[in-house]
Amino acid sequence: MAKNILLVLIDQLQAGILGTYGGTFVPTPNIDAVAREGCVFERMYCQAPVCGPSRASILTGRHVFQHRATNNSHLLPDQEFSYARALRENGYTAAAIGRTHNFANGYQVVPVPISDSFEYDLENNPIFGISNYFERGKTEPVNRAYDLRVAETTCMFLEDTARMQPFVMFTGFLAPHAPFALSEPYASMFDPKDVPLPVQPETIDIPPMLKKRYAKYEWLSEEDARKGIAFYCGMIAMIDDCVGQVVGKLKSLGLYEDTLLIIASDHGEMLGERGLYDKFVPYESSSKVPCIVHGGEFAGGKRISALTELIDLTATILEYAGVEIPSRVAGKPLAGLARGEAEHKDYIYSQITEWRMVRDEHYKLVIYTDGYGELYDMVNDPLESKNHYYDEALASVRSAMEKKMLMHYINTVDHSNDMFPECLQKRGAFNNGIGN
Repeated sequence: MAKNILLVLIDQLQAGILGTYGGTFVPTPNIDAVAREGCVFERMYCQAPVCGPSRASILTGRHVFQHRATNNSHLLPDQEFSYARALRENGYTAAAIGRTHNFANGYQVVPVPISDSFEYDLENNPIFGISNYFERGKTEPVNRAYDLRVAETTCMFLEDTARMQPFVMFTGFLAPHAPFALSEPYASMFDPKDVPLPVQPETIDIPPMLKKRYAKYEWLSEEDARKGIAFYCGMIAMIDDCVGQVVGKLKSLGLYEDTLLIIASDHGEMLGERGLYDKFVPYESSSKVPCIVHGGEFAGGKRISALTELIDLTATILEYAGVEIPSRVAGKPLAGLARGEAEHKDYIYSQITEWRMVRDEHYKLVIYTDGYGELYDMVNDPLESKNHYYDEALASVRSAMEKKMLMHYINTVDHSNDMFPECLQKRGAFNNGIGN
């Protein structure tokens, strides 16, 4: 029996909007149906709430400081491991369709034409971000949204690939990431007056390095914010239909039960929470992501509350395919959690250029590169409204979390010998008196 794999990656999806994560405003029947039959990971975190670094971590199973694709301008080094290349070397057909963010690393990339999917401004640049979107006044629907083409291309390629099993496929949807380019009926599906606004913390601590990010949205009126949220919801409804189309094709080809199907997002979206939009920040709506797995041991409508990370998907894919997991992969397979076996991990780690974050079962610690700190009690304050970093009553907690962050870095930073095996000397080379 072929062990096929399909990773569906949705860009910038806030987990809480999906029905299976408690959302009630946007119907997501297709994604929710996979969740009912599969396994929902309730506390999955990205390695970086930025597209490129997060996707690099999924592909390699490694933290950002390990693979060195630290921002959207840096591609993965050629020598980096990728699960796609490893599976291809073990007889898999490997294809990537849609939004890859310029990462191939073992995948055959199948182009999807953009055509008339985007509206452009006078400088011929696509309109990105809620603030820029409304600043330029573009609210008209486009002729045909890009992701509808991605879904169609995925289905066509599945028909061909079904004859070339086993396969590992990646389908990357652009929405609900900007540009907010929707075709009907999705562009008019939600009335801005009806969209729910986020629950706000009673107080908001603004780290110095985030002040400019907050200022970026100060001008945004509630009316414009509601328009942006309505379009965001429309994009999610569209993506749910796209997922339904892909799942339907898997079923019609008789591949659904024999395919490890993963539906996840590379990072979240603040969507007005704390006065912020987009991602880039360590708060839950930005760093926590949805993740649903179906197939193999991931069946039966299970819900996993353990702390997990997107790098765990890499190890899970390799284990499912029967391919050895290299020591450089920092993630851990998720199948044990699905079986209800041993503990997984007691903390998660995420970072971008400006900050580093560790979160365990009780607390979240964030250290900014200017030295500013945040410490949140995630049990009693899930909205992250009270920063305890400078609270002397929790000095011991702060110290313990800082040590956890340091030890994480010490224990995971260096796998250079594994990455560059040609540099290793033969046994006994240091016993002959040369070079000692």
